[in-house]
Amino acid sequence: MVIASRSPITRSRLGRLSTLVVVAATVSLVGSLLGPIWMFSPANAETLTPDSWLTFSDLTSATAQSPSAIQAAYFGWLAWTLIASIVLVTIGATITGFRPLFLAEATLGLAALVVTVFALKGPSTWGAVVAALPDIRIGGYMVIAGLLLLVVHGSTAARDTFRSSQPGPTL
Repeated sequence: MVIASRSPITRSRLGRLSTLVVVAATVSLVGSLLGPIWMFSPANAETLTPDSWLTFSDLTSATAQSPSAIQAAYFGWLAWTLIASIVLVTIGATITGFRPLFLAEATLGLAALVVTVFALKGPSTWGAVVAALPDIRIGGYMVIAGLLLLVVHGSTAARDTFRSSQPGPTL
């Protein structure tokens, strides 16, 4: 029986794919903070508020006095700091191939994802957060997707650099 073989993925093709993932995640993360709608807030007849389409900047203004310190910090300065640090660590890891930097990339990405979830939650109950999930828009999805891409990139690259450093035959 002959099995059709595909051309093996070379290191240079993996390097280009890795770079493409890093660029896509970076564009997604930075782009999410610069303009797309993050949340839709339906009209409320009791408070006479109309429908609202909230960008990251709008959320910054709306949460400045939030009783949730993590929410106020996230939309005030923490999101920018987290995204800048994870992008810098990712670029450093991709350029150097240094395994601890890939591990730091995955860890920072996961931590940023958890902080983002808690910032979006704010003082609301978890039930209210679940009920509001249909109101998340492209900006919110962009930040979540970008962070997930970097978590996967960092963890798989760390695994691959570990495997390539082990003696023995490679498959």
